[in-house]
Amino acid sequence: GSAMRFYESTRALKGDEGPEMATVARCMERKHLHHQRKAWIKKHGSLWAKPDPCPVVQVHPAATLGQVLRSKDMVVPNFLVTLTVYPIEHPAHKDFHKKHKCVGIVEPKEA
Repeated sequence: GSAMRFYESTRALKGDEGPEMATVARCMERKHLHHQRKAWIKKHGSLWAKPDPCPVVQVHPAATLGQVLRSKDMVVPNFLVTLTVYPIEHPAHKDFHKKHKCVGIVEPKEA
């Protein structure tokens, strides 16, 4: 699928028809970006609209990374986990929870 197209495109860019292939790739990416923009405007009403903040999972400091990743509330696209650490008493913690809905708490489990 897309991996083969990528390898074929990179091979073609290194060959004699490199500049023509670069132009074709640039045009295809512009077309794809145009479709993404149209879909975003249709869904949100404006190109400048911001999506709602993602829900978060609160993690106990003693929980392991494995317990966090295996939590039923965790959805990890492409295995990219973003951890934001705030002490509970910190004012930023309260501000963060005002903007983001907490969907669960990961507690440490004994082995």
